Amino acid sequence: MKTNAWFLKGLKRLGRTEKYPNQMSAKEEKPEVNRNITTKFNRFKRSFYLYQIDSGTCGACNIELQALSTPHYDLNRFGIFFTNSPRHADALVIMGVYSEKMEKVLESAYGAMPSPKLIIALGGCAITGCGIGKHPKLSNKAVVSIPGCPPDPYAILNGIIKAKEVSSK
Repeated sequence: MKTNAWFLKGLKRLGRTEKYPNQMSAKEEKPEVNRNITTKFNRFKRSFYLYQIDSGTCGACNIELQALSTPHYDLNRFGIFFTNSPRHADALVIMGVYSEKMEKVLESAYGAMPSPKLIIALGGCAITGCGIGKHPKLSNKAVVSIPGCPPDPYAILNGIIKAKEVSSK
């Protein structure tokens, strides 16, 4: 990679004199790569698609789930994507409390999913009802439950990874 001299001078002035790995000499050591992270996500041999259904939440779980798409968490680099159709989904993410009208929507989305059908219950409302209602009946079949009100994005990412491990077995 060819770099301009003025760019390198600017980096030296700022105190940043690191070199790219391909510019290092054989004597210099290459930077340490966190092997735990790379081996942890080598299990993702194919893409994993999530279909989310909000059955009546305050919106906090939605915000935390969508935060995974931002560059800070970058869910797509792990091969995890959101889909707009349950027919293309590997997992159904349920958020919110029970309501009669949404129960039919949940059942039809679950019926449209291909096998193996995975369900992820996200947040306290989907797991227990959180004191304001009952949990959706379909969340009893949840493979992974992610507790919290709302759960933080790292907990959600960990739950999605566990669901992916279950689907790959």
